[in-house]
Order: sequence, then C-alpha cells, then structure tokens
Amino acid sequence: EEAGRKYAEALRLKPDFPEALGNWGNTLSDQAKTKVGEDSDRLFEEAGRKYAEALRLKPDFPEVLNAWGVALYEHAKTKAGDEAGHFLREARQKLLDAERMRAGSGALNLACVEAIEGNTVEAIQWLQASKSAGVRLSRAMIAGEKDFDRIRNQPEFVSLLESLAEN
Repeated sequence: EEAGRKYAEALRLKPDFPEALGNWGNTLSDQAKTKVGEDSDRLFEEAGRKYAEALRLKPDFPEVLNAWGVALYEHAKTKAGDEAGHFLREARQKLLDAERMRAGSGALNLACVEAIEGNTVEAIQWLQASKSAGVRLSRAMIAGEKDFDRIRNQPEFVSLLESLAEN
C-alpha cells in the first residue's frame, strides 16, 4: 500500500511517467504472488491496468510488455485448465509483442512459457534467441528456474544445458 501511495504521488507530480506505471505494475504483480484467490486475482488485474496505462503513454515500451507477460504467466500458475491456458496465451502474446519491438526483450520469458506448456523445441528456440540477443545463459541459471521442470529431462533440453557454461 505504501508503494502504491508513492507511485500515485509520482504520477500526480508527473502524470505522463510511464516508467512509474510500469514499476507500479511490477510491484502489484509481486504482491499478487504472495496472495491467493480473489486477493491475488485483484492485484494481478490491477497490475495489468498499470501496464496498459504505461503502454498508452509510451506504446514502444518492450520492458513493460515483457513485465506484463511475466505477470500473466505468473497468474496462470495460480489457475488450472482453460483459465490457466487463457493467461498463458495472453502472456505469450505480450512477450511476442515485446520481441517484435526489440529482439531479445521477451525471449527468455517466452522460453519459460513454452516450457510450462511442455513445448521443448519452442522453449529451446527461445533460449537460443535469448542467448543470441546477448543474454548470458548458464546451467546454474536454468537449473534454478522451476518453469523448465516440465521439460528438464527431455534429451534436446539436456543437450542444450550441457552446451552452456556452468555459471
């Protein structure tokens, strides 16, 4: 709540400050991950409104699209079935939009979305795109990311991991 008041004050002083809105969305998304049920849903939805407003002010803002995509796939993790699928599709679209704006800006998180859905080949392709865009990938980094658990033992994924530096 305190963070919300600070962001509201920053926007009162400078109403066309998309970075503040994006950061506010990130804070709300982080808070949503600590809640369950309607409280979590409400915070994720509010984060989405902040991201949308930031993009209204600054349409070419891949960092906000990436953050919104992450919030959506984190929201998907709190759901099941069709509802989870809906949030994953929305996340994929936001991340693809970020990628269209700037290569590499959503690639790593697209790999996570694909891995969550069990799409090994696509996850690997996005990891490679992320690496090509300059993101330093390591075995330790990927090992610590639970989003890859569903594909972790797939031979193609194991092969990719073995090609990465340890740290």
